[in-house]
Amino acid sequence: MTRSDVLTIIVFAAAAIGGYLFMGRPLMADQPYAARVAEIASKRPDEMTFPEALARLESLTQEQPDAAEPHFFIGELLRSQGREDEAVRAYQSALRRDEAYVPAYLALADTLVRLEDGQITPTAQSLYERAYGFDSTQIRAGFMVGLADWQAGNEALADNRWAALAERVEGPRAEMLAAWISAAKGEE
Repeated sequence: MTRSDVLTIIVFAAAAIGGYLFMGRPLMADQPYAARVAEIASKRPDEMTFPEALARLESLTQEQPDAAEPHFFIGELLRSQGREDEAVRAYQSALRRDEAYVPAYLALADTLVRLEDGQITPTAQSLYERAYGFDSTQIRAGFMVGLADWQAGNEALADNRWAALAERVEGPRAEMLAAWISAAKGEE
């Protein structure tokens, strides 16, 4: 380094320190950030941008460390942006906080199926089974368990699962289930 380079560095360092001492205050709270967080929190969810919504949900994870919902909604937000690997981690975080949180089981299983181009892996099948086990009104989860068997070539087991499921539903839900089964079997 030349002498002029050293002098230039010293002048800029002195200017930076002088500017900080003139304008800044050591140990001062980060007021602009706190004001921004309050502004974001006051917005309706449909008025928030993606970064604002993510920031709000992340602040909720700090405020409610044992709640599954903020992590679940972070996953939903990330998945909507095509960031499925990150969404998987968010859903897993939700399930670590509440092992009976059915929406996270369903979303995690659906995301894994999408990542596998429509193939229901044993992990995804297990997640659907858990969701259906916690909430037997989740007909789609029960159907997906059978669909995993169908995809694996175990058509008899799939038919048995779907028949047992069909006995539990009626009306429009039964018609919907029948349509799903027909589509899975290639009948439509």
